[in-house]
Amino acid sequence: EITYKALDSPRPATARGAAVAFMKISEKCAPYIVALGSDAFARPLAVFRQGGPASVPLRLLRHGRESPNLVVLRGLLSVASSLPPGQSDEAFHTLSLSLCSSLTQGVGILDSLLEASKRGGGGGG
Repeated sequence: EITYKALDSPRPATARGAAVAFMKISEKCAPYIVALGSDAFARPLAVFRQGGPASVPLRLLRHGRESPNLVVLRGLLSVASSLPPGQSDEAFHTLSLSLCSSLTQGVGILDSLLEASKRGGGGGG
């Protein structure tokens, strides 16, 4: 329960720690998490859909560190793998849609930055 609450922390270090804890627990004990009920998947999924736990800007992450949202996704994938077949398919479908939405938003942001760079004369090319 405390791990789920810490995922919502506004402090990047706390939220990242909770994301890593969720991922590690999910990788080792996914069947037990599934036994807790649908909230065990729904709460981290809601955090993932919101853009992930609080984070420092990605450019400030140490080399080799994953973004907290990717860490949450890894935990969700472990839990989804342990769900009963029908629920597992639905969970993977939901995760796929959420991931596609995140990627589309990211591409949109990159396009906006590129256009702004071109208008500002800093496009370099």
